[in-house]
Amino acid sequence: MAGVCDTPIPKPQLCSPHLRNVIQASPPCILTSLHPPDYTVFQFGRSANLPPLFSSLFRRNTTFLTSMFVGAFAFEIAFDSISDRIFDSINKGRQWKDIRHQYIQKAEEEE
Repeated sequence: MAGVCDTPIPKPQLCSPHLRNVIQASPPCILTSLHPPDYTVFQFGRSANLPPLFSSLFRRNTTFLTSMFVGAFAFEIAFDSISDRIFDSINKGRQWKDIRHQYIQKAEEEE
């Protein structure tokens, strides 16, 4: 397979200097492939056409992790309140909070 690695691999357009150094340090012929891999998967921000909310959240690791924790906390609160409402509507009249007044009245009448 002579001549396969003779063509230079085009330099990818990346937003991270660290990724540029990693890719430039890779061997000139990657697995003797006729088609070099496309590194545009690593692009974030304006060039990836992501909504501004996503590009601002994924830009730094700290903001990404903070948004994940805040989102998980908000989801937990919403999920718990919705599931409690559904459970209460299914079991209406069978829970202690629904029948407690009957037992309190019986105890008062016996005294």
